[in-house]
Amino acid sequence: MLAQGRLISGIIVLNAKYFPSSQNSAAKVGATSFAFSVIEVLQDCDAFRGVILYERVEDLNFPVITPEIRNSIPCVRLSFNFGMAISMVQNQLSAAAKILSDYQDGSGPSMLYYQTDTLLVYHPKWLPGCVTHHGPFYKDFTKYFSAELAAKAFQGIEKAQHLKLQQELNIDHLVHSNNIFVLQHSQLQRNYLIQRGVDPSRLRSLSPPISVKKHTNHTRSSIHKPSLLSLFPDPCRTLIFTAVARIDFFKNVDLIIESGVEMLQKGLPINILIVGGDIHDEQLRLQLLDAVPRAYLPYFMTIPKLPKNELYNLLGDARENGIFVCSSRFETLGITPLEAAIKGVTTLITNSPLVEASHYFPAPYRFGNTSSELSETVERLLSTGASVSEKGEYLKRVMTNTISLDVFRSNLLNAWSEISLMVERERERERGLGVPEFV
Repeated sequence: MLAQGRLISGIIVLNAKYFPSSQNSAAKVGATSFAFSVIEVLQDCDAFRGVILYERVEDLNFPVITPEIRNSIPCVRLSFNFGMAISMVQNQLSAAAKILSDYQDGSGPSMLYYQTDTLLVYHPKWLPGCVTHHGPFYKDFTKYFSAELAAKAFQGIEKAQHLKLQQELNIDHLVHSNNIFVLQHSQLQRNYLIQRGVDPSRLRSLSPPISVKKHTNHTRSSIHKPSLLSLFPDPCRTLIFTAVARIDFFKNVDLIIESGVEMLQKGLPINILIVGGDIHDEQLRLQLLDAVPRAYLPYFMTIPKLPKNELYNLLGDARENGIFVCSSRFETLGITPLEAAIKGVTTLITNSPLVEASHYFPAPYRFGNTSSELSETVERLLSTGASVSEKGEYLKRVMTNTISLDVFRSNLLNAWSEISLMVERERERERGLGVPEFV
């Protein structure tokens, strides 16, 4: 039984391929960064019990769980596939949770916190759960984009249809599961889930976990020493740059390339840097440069995504004369542009209700969804008013009024406390009815 005011312990459920190889590794996706911010908060409250890392293994007949330690964090790997019986995966998911709970202090069942809805249909009915949806919903996406573009965005028709099917199953499960709550950082996701029938009383809002403190005390690696800016022939030109985990339809990085060419044609003194994709995505990065006239190629650079300390070093270097651009078409949050803005970098973002982070930005820092509108916005920033660095400092002051790690921590703990209380009340009700708490 929980003591009054005590938080129920939490176990994070995350795709194994998104778990970083080290604490300084580049975040594979936004869910990685978000999950580790949650872990920090729960650890501070002694309410964190570990991570369940799930992976699809198609040649298995039965789900397998394997305890392991990753980056000093207790984990259990769950290997399964979608062809297995739901009850089999459900029981192993429950067993994995029990291993992690018993490993710490055996204080009883923990709440499973899913970083996507992939495993919701397997959620043990006898355990409390919550979920944050980081990626887009297929059906929501296709309200605004064609099926052909959806296939492109979700890496093929087969993957798109599989995603659609799994999401429909899991949303239906969420609608009918009174013991699964939603911690949402996106109004886009909230609106869609309510439209689909999820009870609003089971949704809690979280501010993005962005902190200036996280960007300090990073020692510069020798890999890009002294600065990425110095790799350009003329490093004194204004840097137009972006940093994304993936180069894909959602991020719309092509728009920055196209706009960069337009800016150079206007005679604007700029360099363009695209940071994104894994090391093996070199072909994708080279394809971005196909649209650049040969005469302008010296002003363009594309490199793989950076480890966290190198990314924060880049943001620090760019404060003086750099402009970060988020050109996304559809973004359920957008952590990196928020980090850039909180760091004091002048940051521009697509002015769209489909890009969640955009509503945090003042109107002058938003641009329309065409390359010409981006180039016009950059030209205005460079030619009028305060310097680029002063505009970045102004943006930082505005943004820190609504976004901080303290706000995120407060949101998370309030939501977790409310859920803990509801879970305890439900357990007391079940004990009164003679229903077992934990099977």
